[in-house]
Amino acid sequence: PVVTHAEDTTTSLTPDVVDHGVLSWNSFNPMNGLAYGNGGIKVWTHKFVDSMVTHENSKNGQTVDFCWDPNYIQFASINSYTRPYGSPLQAFTAGFREGAKMPLRSGRIEGETYELYQRTYSTNMRRLLAWCSLGAHVPNGQHAIHGALLALFRFHVEKIYDISLVSDLDFISSTFNTLDTREFSTDSLRDSIADRLNIKIPVFGAKQSLFVVSQTLPLQIPNPYERETWQEPIEAKF
Repeated sequence: PVVTHAEDTTTSLTPDVVDHGVLSWNSFNPMNGLAYGNGGIKVWTHKFVDSMVTHENSKNGQTVDFCWDPNYIQFASINSYTRPYGSPLQAFTAGFREGAKMPLRSGRIEGETYELYQRTYSTNMRRLLAWCSLGAHVPNGQHAIHGALLALFRFHVEKIYDISLVSDLDFISSTFNTLDTREFSTDSLRDSIADRLNIKIPVFGAKQSLFVVSQTLPLQIPNPYERETWQEPIEAKF
């Protein structure tokens, strides 16, 4: 098969890429209307799994996700649904992990806190804002929003969590079970994020959330081998 790009260039899926890489397709999440690799169909190769840098083997615990590997190929077409909100803990975990990962650059927390908006890929910033605001219309959706807000604040504003914790499910479960909602309510987290990052995260009720998701459904890509493209963030200095 041939991989097509937005700029009308093509790249063949050579045996070397297929043997050593990961092929990933998008999945649609009805909770927030997002469609990307999270929860999507993956084709793994033994060579990639054997050679990839895991969280345990990474330097300083900074390599968080295999999607940053150059042999990870993300396609743009949507081929599945993901519903990570079957329980309060599952929803919180899903939001927490994405709230931590969306602002990363090449799998790392980089730069000063005030630069987060400028250095985050614009596609990931839109996804981050969706995780932090949409979901009130589905069961346990508020728990996903809470998890995303908490992770954004603790990892990227306060910077008191090591990014390797995003893969520690025991830690996330413990955080969920012992969370002080008086200190870290969704309202207080939104206010703190707005104060420190100047990012205003909207609050949607169930009907509003459903309306936004229904009006922003992603377009299906007819070519299953068209690759997802990324926009570079604006380089802004203050």
